[in-house]
Amino acid sequence: MTSKKYILIAAFIFCFSIIIIRVIKVPLFDAGKARDFIHGDAYSDINTYSAVKYFYDFGFTESCFLPVHGYSGNKEKAGTGVYTHYPALPDILAGAYAKILNTKSDQWIRIFPVMISMVFFFFIFHFFQTILPDKSAAFIGALVVVLSNYFIFWADNLHKHLYEEFLKWLYVFVLYSYYHNQKNNKWLILLCGFIFILATNVSFEPVTYMAVVTVGMSWIYRKKLFSWENIFLGTMPMIGFGIHFYQNVLYFDSLKIAIADMTNAATLRTVGNDSVQNEMKRSIGLLDFLSIPYIWSFRIERYFLIPGPAFFFLAYLGLKELKKADKKLFELGIVLLIATLSWGLAMTQHFLVHGFTTRHLGIFYGFVIGYGLIKYYDLAKENFRTGPLYKKVLHVGFIGYIIAMLFSQQLMDYLNYGFLYLFQ
Repeated sequence: MTSKKYILIAAFIFCFSIIIIRVIKVPLFDAGKARDFIHGDAYSDINTYSAVKYFYDFGFTESCFLPVHGYSGNKEKAGTGVYTHYPALPDILAGAYAKILNTKSDQWIRIFPVMISMVFFFFIFHFFQTILPDKSAAFIGALVVVLSNYFIFWADNLHKHLYEEFLKWLYVFVLYSYYHNQKNNKWLILLCGFIFILATNVSFEPVTYMAVVTVGMSWIYRKKLFSWENIFLGTMPMIGFGIHFYQNVLYFDSLKIAIADMTNAATLRTVGNDSVQNEMKRSIGLLDFLSIPYIWSFRIERYFLIPGPAFFFLAYLGLKELKKADKKLFELGIVLLIATLSWGLAMTQHFLVHGFTTRHLGIFYGFVIGYGLIKYYDLAKENFRTGPLYKKVLHVGFIGYIIAMLFSQQLMDYLNYGFLYLFQ
């Protein structure tokens, strides 16, 4: 067995030890920071769990397959509300898990997301090993991704977060396979279309990401912005949105009310408003848009092993190496970066108030970090061997900063919100 396989097995055991401990020991309703917006989003899970209990007690059709929030599970409907602003597929799946297992226990229901995450874990390695020519960079990139909060604290998520990320990775991989292999396998585009519809019914967040990737890959490999593939795939989120919107029309029993409801939701999540539903309690302005790079820089450290400013430098080194190795892969890296930023620009209010939107960085992060780390290692080794003193001091500071943030923002969280729960 090669050393990489030993490392892969060790990483799997490490990740899923924390994940399974959290499933068993970390409560849903009073977990505090252990399941906040950085560590798994208990707020959304609680709403999904309400929908699970409602579907379990009353079935799916009474609410037109839409989630019901505020339901305690005691057959009392007073104080509950049907949520129409976001797609319902994660809630439907969680409700189906409850029916299959004949239980309302959120711990048992989490078995299904954990099993999906196990598949996702190995797929991340396969993704980079297939696409990136430098297999060491590919392995390092995948390893950094799975050992990050990005993966570990979201692997048992009941709501959208696990599904939307996995579907994005699948979409990029299948679309890349279609264009790269040059075999004109139209069934791969059909598969992409199906994934796009699923993703749109999991969350609206992947739509901008997948749209940028769709157009970007078409340009990289075919030099076309308008092609039958782009037109076909461009209709998929419309179909996906149409499914959710049709649910709303059925629930409201009114097309007019459904349109007004969705229009208000779109306004809230793009530029904001002064409604009670707006966490910012105001509309966004120019300073909010200008703050996006700063927000990205300090959020990254909470979701990934290497913090924002250090990652930006390593990403720069990684992209330079990719450009030398394969121009098309370099261009794909740029497309992935633009796709990463797309939600923050399109739905700025939502991006500003929800730190978990930083997880859109996942594919690009893994895509460049392995190349960046290998190049930086060579650079630092050479500077320590023959470089001037000031460069050695800069490297010590840079490496020390990475280690300090890795320990304080990631490893301490794995201890506090994972392993230590064994003793509670």
